[in-house]
Amino acid sequence: RNMSSTGVDLTTSFEVLLKNKLKVTGLSSFEKPETQNLKITGSQTTIELLGNDAFASWNAPSSLRIGDRKENFAPVDPYQLMVENFSARINNEESWLLPIAQSMQAMSILDQLRLAPQK
Repeated sequence: RNMSSTGVDLTTSFEVLLKNKLKVTGLSSFEKPETQNLKITGSQTTIELLGNDAFASWNAPSSLRIGDRKENFAPVDPYQLMVENFSARINNEESWLLPIAQSMQAMSILDQLRLAPQK
């Protein structure tokens, strides 16, 4: 990880083994040539975000590989979708929102990565 003097994470890369079974690697950087990736390897299969925009596929098509199967997704504006779904939920309309438990779990994993010793 490389942090700026103001506390912004300019580059973060990680390799984590969850419960001694699931390997997760990732890289995101504002200072390196644009590259982002995420790959999760378990005992039965691998999930990988394909292409060079794992975390920022704003208005661009994206692909996901699960084992030997490839899923392709049309371009979307994820921020627009989040706002629209949240607004719909406020209006008591059916919409998908990330369950709070999953959001808290992701936050916990990111906190552990932030506090992990650096190599």
